[in-house]
Amino acid sequence: MRIITEETYYFNHLFQMNRKTTNDKLENMNKVINDLIEEVRSKNLSPIEQVMNVYDFVKSFEFSQNDTSIERRQVDCVLMERKAVCAGFSDTFNEILRRMGFKTVTLESYVGNIPHVNTLV
Repeated sequence: MRIITEETYYFNHLFQMNRKTTNDKLENMNKVINDLIEEVRSKNLSPIEQVMNVYDFVKSFEFSQNDTSIERRQVDCVLMERKAVCAGFSDTFNEILRRMGFKTVTLESYVGNIPHVNTLV
């Protein structure tokens, strides 16, 4: 298992393969995240309840088992299309929680020779 630091996380996951995005996708990503944060904070929840609300939001997305394209890993695309692989779920969850002030760590592990990504909050 390998722990990915925040700096490594952003380099490896948000900017993979010199990928480009559009202003529309970035604006949509920021709107979705900001709206969710506002909704969660308006409920006056404990920290663990806030984390669970974000978790429930992200886990509602479709798992793209047969589509492992870069779009299923990038936060802007995941939020727009509501489809992800494990890295996309984890990256989206992390990004929202970081903006809420939580500290997260990305863990990369392998099941056999298949990589998998998890999050610690």
